[in-house]
Amino acid sequence: MYASMPSTRAVNDEGSDAGENEQYLNASASKFQMFPSTSTSTFCPSEKSTYVLMNNDMWSSLLCNIKCDECDMCSLDVECNGAYGFSSKIELKCKSCKKIFNSVFSSPRDDDSKCFEANKKLVEAFLKIGKGHAALELFSMAIGIHAMDKKTFSKCLLKLYEEKCSFKEDILEISRKVVRKHHEDLLGTANGGYNFGCFNSLAIEHNELSAVSVDISHKRDKRRLAQSEKKNSSDWKKKRISNKLVKSSKMTRNIKKEGETYGPGKF
Repeated sequence: MYASMPSTRAVNDEGSDAGENEQYLNASASKFQMFPSTSTSTFCPSEKSTYVLMNNDMWSSLLCNIKCDECDMCSLDVECNGAYGFSSKIELKCKSCKKIFNSVFSSPRDDDSKCFEANKKLVEAFLKIGKGHAALELFSMAIGIHAMDKKTFSKCLLKLYEEKCSFKEDILEISRKVVRKHHEDLLGTANGGYNFGCFNSLAIEHNELSAVSVDISHKRDKRRLAQSEKKNSSDWKKKRISNKLVKSSKMTRNIKKEGETYGPGKF
């Protein structure tokens, strides 16, 4: 009877520990559900990928049953000529008659900078994981594709920086519009009900602010012009020369006085 009590107590302790562990795991699972999932299973299977990693030797297998309209031979193939970072020029060509049917780049370009989209995406992806050009070269060597040179990498980096700055400016402009609209609503409420007085400062529009800034700039330029004209005037130059002469004469008198006071035989 007494021997069974420790075992019963141990079973109860194990049961309580198991319950605590289960509660801890449930709490951890609920915390993880608060964050967005990074698993590929969350993506819809009907969504198409923007880019596909493909071996060049697979093109001949894809086009093996298609005949050329010139030589009537099943010898169509795809050749990749000219690498521009991770983008290449793809040509549909017949290996028998050497006819080129069409050519296209493997990635679209930006309208303004002519930068390839694939290059920007890969540079941005490596920057997000804290890697740079050296890691991008290692990745290229590992999968056997042309590596991106440092000049192209720097160009993509500059383009990404410009896009981020433009995005920040757009967000700031949207925020300003929202705040301005909110202040206008507060001002309308105050004018419709009670006059609090403090809302008068919220009624300053963008045009009024521009007018104030232009007025301040005009006054500053006018003050600087007056100072410049004053310095170039003959009266101001004469007065400056006379002040220098007065200062030099005072210094001469002080030096003579010190010589008389501290000269030989004066101690």
